Amino acid sequence: MRRPLVWTDVETELVKLINDDEPADRLQAIAFLAHFPELIARLEQTVLMALQQTIVRDPLLADAPQAFAAVEIDEFQNELVKRFETLDDTAAARVLSATAPSSLWPNALSRYAASGSYRGAEALFDQFISPFRPIMDETQLDELFAAVRGNGQIWHAARTPSQLADLLRAIHPRRPSNAAINQLYDRLLDHSISSYGDTWNILEQRGWERPVDLLA
Repeated sequence: MRRPLVWTDVETELVKLINDDEPADRLQAIAFLAHFPELIARLEQTVLMALQQTIVRDPLLADAPQAFAAVEIDEFQNELVKRFETLDDTAAARVLSATAPSSLWPNALSRYAASGSYRGAEALFDQFISPFRPIMDETQLDELFAAVRGNGQIWHAARTPSQLADLLRAIHPRRPSNAAINQLYDRLLDHSISSYGDTWNILEQRGWERPVDLLA
């Protein structure tokens, strides 16, 4: 949420600095605005347009991962999401190691959901799921459980059970919905459900009840 538009002398000076920035400084200005989005309202329109064009066109954006934090600013969101989607996995993971705002979650999850190997699934979890721990909510956890359920390369990977359990420990007391848990539980019942014992135990401690007709 942006603060009321009551400007201090410091903020006025910051706006002036951004308005006077050289083109070479625009990526730094975008990253700065991520921390002070309320300053957007006072930028000159030509400067705002120049910053938007920097996001669209500057090839160095991929080398400035901190600039992607500005994806939560309405004026920058669509183009920064598009630029993130065009990055290869290495560059995208570098962005998320610096900042993992919720607007980047859908694409990060889709990269993980498309895992094509066991070891790839484990690596992609670390790169594209773990960075979102601080902001994960029930909806995102439901989506994560659906991704695990939908890809055998993920749910059968050796490290996936411990990765899920570690994630749940880190985000206590948040958890997925009962429906999402039950669907994953049912999917794994005939395969590797016992490997996920820590996950089920954690979820039971948070109020989930293991389906009676599915009890081992």
